Amino acid sequence: DSALAGILMAIMPLTVLACARLLLPGEHLNRGKLIGFVIGFSGLVILLAPELGWPPGGSVVGQLAVLGGAASYGLAVVLARGLPPLDPWVSSLIVVVMAALVILPADLIGSPGGQRWWPGWNAALASLLVLGLLSTGLASVVYFYVLRETSASFMALMNYLIPLWAVLLGALVLGEVLPVMAWPALLLVLAGIGVAQGSSRRAARLVPEARRTGN
Repeated sequence: DSALAGILMAIMPLTVLACARLLLPGEHLNRGKLIGFVIGFSGLVILLAPELGWPPGGSVVGQLAVLGGAASYGLAVVLARGLPPLDPWVSSLIVVVMAALVILPADLIGSPGGQRWWPGWNAALASLLVLGLLSTGLASVVYFYVLRETSASFMALMNYLIPLWAVLLGALVLGEVLPVMAWPALLLVLAGIGVAQGSSRRAARLVPEARRTGN
């Protein structure tokens, strides 16, 4: 379900917290961030626990794939923040071209059954404009601009909204009904992100104060 996928994508800010401590100077993993990480990760464990087993079913494999993608996205934020500053348009162009090259072999192979679906020229062009130009191209430019002006931890704030919007739109648009255990998992994930980000904001306020007082 899209709602479950949205909750699983909350691993992204937790990944940023862990990786930024190792890869970025000035990004510290204090006690508040660590507590937030543990709380948020426990929510993901609760979400996955009912379907864990051996051999794993198709559902849990899909959930692990979403977790892997979201964790990779978090790592990408940290790596991009550590790169030398580039023009956001140049950075976006590089990312979009590389992504197209990576996905091209899979597109040429097609689906496992050999069936290829063609939506028609109108739908294809509309998808290219909306998803390619706006949701990917323009969004990448904005993404790299904001990342250049802020921190990796700030970029992780966007994931406050993803689980909530995914649950809301999944219910209203697709008629999805979440399993009972998804609700405590969602609360733990949001609580973990909130604790971690609250700790980051407090630390950011303390640094200027320490500089003014000489401590």
